Amino acid sequence: MLSLRLLGPPQHLLHQHPLPIARRKSRALLYYLATHLDPHPRDHLLALLWPELDRPSAQQTLRTTLYGLRKALPDHLLITDTTLALAPTTEVDTRTFLTHTEAPLTQYPTPQLAIAALTQALTLYRGEFLEGFSLPDSAAYDDWQRTQAEQFRRLVIRGYTTLSQLHETQHAYRPALEALARALAFDPLQEDLQRAALRLHYLAGDRAGAIRRYDTLRKLLDEEMGVPPMRETRTLYDAIVNDDLPTPETKLPTTLLQPTAPRSNLLPPPPQAAAPTQSQLPFTGRHTELQTLRTAAAQHRLLLLEGEPGIGKTRLAEEFAQTSQALILTGTARELEQALPYQPLIEALRGLLHHPAWPSIHPRLNLSPVWLEETARLLPELLPQPNTPLPLHPGLPGLPNVSAESRLWEGLARFLLALAQHHPLIL
Repeated sequence: MLSLRLLGPPQHLLHQHPLPIARRKSRALLYYLATHLDPHPRDHLLALLWPELDRPSAQQTLRTTLYGLRKALPDHLLITDTTLALAPTTEVDTRTFLTHTEAPLTQYPTPQLAIAALTQALTLYRGEFLEGFSLPDSAAYDDWQRTQAEQFRRLVIRGYTTLSQLHETQHAYRPALEALARALAFDPLQEDLQRAALRLHYLAGDRAGAIRRYDTLRKLLDEEMGVPPMRETRTLYDAIVNDDLPTPETKLPTTLLQPTAPRSNLLPPPPQAAAPTQSQLPFTGRHTELQTLRTAAAQHRLLLLEGEPGIGKTRLAEEFAQTSQALILTGTARELEQALPYQPLIEALRGLLHHPAWPSIHPRLNLSPVWLEETARLLPELLPQPNTPLPLHPGLPGLPNVSAESRLWEGLARFLLALAQHHPLIL
């Protein structure tokens, strides 16, 4: 039995014993095949691993690499004249991690079993994807590795956040705090998670601990960013100090990671303030600006609202969105949430999946599958089988020798243009 552990410093075990693989390119090929279920065309692997070689030289180098791997793994490589793959019996921690973290809760008879399953899956994350490994002479491989590392990092943060929420539904506030601490270890400046931790301290009867955490957060924000805590954080802190925080009703999430919901839905709800929300406030005194927005939007413009805090920018934007006939995709970027790459775009695209027009637009999108796959790197739910690892496409049509990030942006742009052909679109 071949076992590959890629979440952290890579390890390869054959029948539970370490399997040394000396050549770096051989290991790179093995790791790439391990993260993809489908066979890979040889031409694709040539461009990925030996971009500097001409085709005959690259083919010979691949044959030499495969010869060495077959000697080490005689029964675990599926080789044809045109494709390569690993045997499906190979144990790969990334596959197991994805399978268990995206499992529906309905398959577990009790919340305790769901907690146990998610806890076990999260222990597979020993560190960053392929930590300590690199392939300096292949920019495409480096881009792929970095993208995978970001995706798994995002998943493990969401996983621990959801585990915290699951513990909270059982009123197990200490384990909920421990899970949240693991999520915050990736970036302690994420104030939404810090607010959840403050609230859990209070619910656990540790008001002093909540006050100490707030003081630590305040100092950290001042030292790292030169800013005070957000208003929501200060409001929560005041409620804790005044012993005036209501105990919220907690509900069991329907899936472990809620892959189709915005990240904010994974967090315990903040305390409810008595003041109305922005959208509940009456809209007055900005009708000229609103008409300016509508005129500019009709001309396909990039719009920027700027002004001093508190003068009504958010309320104006909400009124514009609510009264527009366009398809509105909304994402939020906050200065203190830099650790989640592309999060505003992911949030905006997820909103599309819940729009009433999406089921009718989706089948009619005039978009090449390769560009849909690129967009799905941000939102796998766009694909018919969202859990399938995405291939890399070096040398995409019209974009030879460009980086993975450039391909991602090109795919996203083409996706939005295809969407706009069916419905006026505002991002």
